[in-house]
Amino acid sequence: MKKEKNLNQHRVALKFGVTDSTITRLLNGKNPLTKRLLTQFESIFGISGEEWIVQGKGEMLLPADLDSHRDEDQRLLRDIGRRSGFRSLIEILLKLSDKNLAAIKALAEKLGPE
Repeated sequence: MKKEKNLNQHRVALKFGVTDSTITRLLNGKNPLTKRLLTQFESIFGISGEEWIVQGKGEMLLPADLDSHRDEDQRLLRDIGRRSGFRSLIEILLKLSDKNLAAIKALAEKLGPE
């Protein structure tokens, strides 16, 4: 993985927004490998988290056609991170039912851009 993606602990730490020592503890098994971290590996590096990292099965890299979606997702995440209050808003939205989300989406579409 290091060679394929030109990674080292410092680069991984920067991408994850954590310290180098956090990555070291993860590699040494002192920090748990959470679902969130697996998702970040998939999203940021295109590495098949659940199958390859956890189970040691399948291909390490996700299919190349996912790259464009991943790039769009990363841009969206950066935009969310830059806007004040967006992170907490997204956390609230994730807890809502599909019906409530549909109502909020309809309202947002009516409001439109300013």
